[in-house]
Amino acid sequence: MALDTLCIKYYWVVFPAFSQETAVTLGSWVIGSNFIVLIIGLLLKEKWE
Repeated sequence: MALDTLCIKYYWVVFPAFSQETAVTLGSWVIGSNFIVLIIGLLLKEKWE
């Protein structure tokens, strides 16, 4: 997740062909997927305790 943050911050270095609009889409996908992973992790943690 830390690398995702750096990827969003420096998207123009990692993905030079992306426009500003594409960077916004990339950021929303990354944040959304991280949110889903965190929620699933919390739900599984409660199940195993």
